[in-house]
Amino acid sequence: MKNRNVLLTIAFLALGILITSLPGCKKDSDSAEKAEFAVLDVSAESLWNYMAVAQNGSNMMVKASGGVVQEVFYKPTASQAGYSIMMNASGRPEKVVINNNIVLLNNFVSNKVDAAVVLPDGTIKVMREVESGFDISTLNSITIAGNDDWQNMMKFVGQATSMTAGTLVKVSATGTGVMIPAESIGFGAQVLTKAGSVGLEGDKTKLSMLNASSVEILTSVAGCSTVDMNCILNSTTEATTITQASVAFIASKEEIVNTAEGVLIGGHGDIQVNLTWSTEGDVDLWVTDPNGEKVYWNSPTSSSGGYLDVDNTEGFGPENIFWEADKAINGTYKVEVDYFGGSVQTTYSVLIILDGVVQNGGQPYTGQLNPEETVVVTEFTYGTKSTPVFINHVRKNQGQKLIK
Repeated sequence: MKNRNVLLTIAFLALGILITSLPGCKKDSDSAEKAEFAVLDVSAESLWNYMAVAQNGSNMMVKASGGVVQEVFYKPTASQAGYSIMMNASGRPEKVVINNNIVLLNNFVSNKVDAAVVLPDGTIKVMREVESGFDISTLNSITIAGNDDWQNMMKFVGQATSMTAGTLVKVSATGTGVMIPAESIGFGAQVLTKAGSVGLEGDKTKLSMLNASSVEILTSVAGCSTVDMNCILNSTTEATTITQASVAFIASKEEIVNTAEGVLIGGHGDIQVNLTWSTEGDVDLWVTDPNGEKVYWNSPTSSSGGYLDVDNTEGFGPENIFWEADKAINGTYKVEVDYFGGSVQTTYSVLIILDGVVQNGGQPYTGQLNPEETVVVTEFTYGTKSTPVFINHVRKNQGQKLIK
């Protein structure tokens, strides 16, 4: 271990785990678990800033910069592999890799969040307003005063991780085919959250000043079989390995992840049509409703309720056209993409969601698009008992283009 003061705080907190916040469990008001909770500064010995461990074997690794949490590695129990949570620029959960599922989170409102899941086979599932059990909207790690503000940082991380675990529970229980075993989520985040919510107490102590009983408690909490600080630090290597593998896994699925992310941006309702593409440039989404009205950048609304609310003109998308809930009219809709500005061939991905269900078997409609080319992607019929009808791609020359 490097010759540097390692900051260690051990707090003994009596916690009542609120089991009622997870489905299928009942709260016992007369029972409480003694949670030995520890936070260790491991920034000198690893790529992480802090490690947090609880008596039940739950532990977290936290990476932050300037007080903004960037990554969290969470193990529900000492015997499980754990999973990675990537944060956005404000430190809120954005991407999770668990059991080869990529879970994308966006649109935090109170205790609800929208989620898009890329399953191992590339199928996309979208769930709106998932109740996570925690109000994340009031949390913003960017207000933390630097990495030294470890108490507020760990409070934030505990609650953000609990919110993520709660969301994963609900996503897995939706019956959409997303399989995330409950044991992979665990109750540990509850312990760490409640510890964080009351504030961590105690004096920051140099490692050399810890007495034997304190070190023994810490190693026990971390799941080490012997009193060995190296055992604790070995877990930081495991966290780094799994997190780096998760980042690489997301990168290997870049196109489908971009498509899934895009659908979380913009409005939704009875009908949502979302476009992303693979190169810099301006690709436009056109949707023609059953009345023959085309919704696109030069006519962003239709009398039937269609609305273009996201129009990306610089590259990659998304573009988004939607009809609000209970507003879309029955009939056949035509979806087209138009390469308005650019110089190289691009790959487009169009995701169509009807009444919350991703069409085309959960897969986007994809194809190649050349500059100044328009492609009819598909036509679908919307109605109470209608089934989308796929037609072959039809290419045509754009002709005279309007000036944006």
